[in-house]
Amino acid sequence: MDSAAFCTRGESSEPSLGFALITCSDTRDEAQDSAGAALKQRIAEKGWKCLSYELVRDDRAEISAALVRAADIPEVDVVLTCGGTGLSLRDVTPEATRDVCDREVPGIAEGMRAYSLTITPRAMLSRALCMQRGTTLVLNLPGSKKAACEILLSQAALASFIMLFSFSVLPCAEFPAIPARPLPISLLRCVLSAFYDLLPFCNRRSS
Repeated sequence: MDSAAFCTRGESSEPSLGFALITCSDTRDEAQDSAGAALKQRIAEKGWKCLSYELVRDDRAEISAALVRAADIPEVDVVLTCGGTGLSLRDVTPEATRDVCDREVPGIAEGMRAYSLTITPRAMLSRALCMQRGTTLVLNLPGSKKAACEILLSQAALASFIMLFSFSVLPCAEFPAIPARPLPISLLRCVLSAFYDLLPFCNRRSS
């Protein structure tokens, strides 16, 4: 990697992430979107920021357009979609995500699906994706309030968000060299803690 071309996603030295939230549903309005409200609350409780919220129909073109709007906000690091990841013919969130993203990050989606399988076998029916649009992470969550919050706060998800912040100095040929900032000790502790918490689950899977 050419060390002469880097750009950063922000100047903060603490692990604060910017989120955008998109609820995909034919049957809910904003007042009925309990899953979206719960996700916004969890984001705030972690000290992160929800910078954008939108509710769209289960329509592939509408979801894709909402993803572009959210992911292209400069301060947004992670876009969460809520709903549309199952087997119904109207569940088209993964397809809409793939339409406007650049590449998949399968390990994160697989890790969270594996975590969900420890709670319910229905997790096998999830078609949720994790992808990148530019330098923004796009993550599909289920429409259920309980399941969406469980996955958002799973150790697999938290570890991925922390690593996203940790490696927020990204290759960017259009900008002059900007020195990588040192990681604060508090952030390193968060990374180590997240992976330490994942070890019992990994040991169960390998036994």
